[in-house]
Amino acid sequence: MLELVLLAGMLELVLLAGMLELVLLAGMLELVLLAGMLELVSFAGMLELVSFAGMLELVSFAGMLELVSLAGMLEFVSLAGMLEFVSLAGMLELVSLAGMLELVSLAGMLELVSLAGMLELVSLAGMLELVSLAGMLELVSFAGMLELVSLAGMLELVSLAGMLELVSLAGMLEFVSLAGMLEFVSLAGMLELVSFAGMLELVSFAGMLELVSLAGMLELVSLAGMLEFVSFAGMLGWYRSLECLVVSFAGMLGIGIVRWNAWVVSFAGMLELVSLAGMLGGIVRWNA
Repeated sequence: MLELVLLAGMLELVLLAGMLELVLLAGMLELVLLAGMLELVSFAGMLELVSFAGMLELVSFAGMLELVSLAGMLEFVSLAGMLEFVSLAGMLELVSLAGMLELVSLAGMLELVSLAGMLELVSLAGMLELVSLAGMLELVSFAGMLELVSLAGMLELVSLAGMLELVSLAGMLEFVSLAGMLEFVSLAGMLELVSFAGMLELVSFAGMLELVSLAGMLELVSLAGMLEFVSFAGMLGWYRSLECLVVSFAGMLGIGIVRWNAWVVSFAGMLELVSLAGMLGGIVRWNA
């Protein structure tokens, strides 16, 4: 049941009914086996291996390299605390090189890479991606549907399946497009353009010039509020300056006011009524 072998105090073997074995070579090498279930190997305290029915394994080389495996499900590797790797049934993986480089993968669905906090990449099954270079450049993509790019907060681009796009260069230039239907451009708030499927357009240059067009039917032009023109399908025209106001419907009816105290009415150029400061009124002319 019990056996002991001693060779000049160098080699020792203990066997208890073939269940427990211990080998010691000058205190340098040790092996413990309990019915083949538990094994421990130590070479001068430098290398250690523990196996419990092949389920749990630990390897340490002078405390520099460590590996833990639980039935091949959980693995951990550390090289002097510099490199770390964790895998749970190949589902979760973490790699760290002195805290500089990190990679996390959950069944290949989620990945995170960080290089000293400078570069980061996140991917959720290739659906969501985030890249940050020292907080200067950022890219977000959700299944190629949503993208955001920012270069130190200066340049931004947002695209939702190519439907919505926004570009901003330090807040100076902005462009928005919804499937090519709606567009907006602003250059430092000076120039603005809005187009909805080419139906509605508005242009403003520092609030001085404005143009609105609804499918070419309605147009409005204003230059610093001094000159305005409205046309609805070329049927209704309205012109106004500080001294003159003219309204025309299909060129048939015209009403004009000049210098605030005179006004003229014309119906198809046939009938005209003129009044000058209310003094000269009631004059009617019929053009044959």
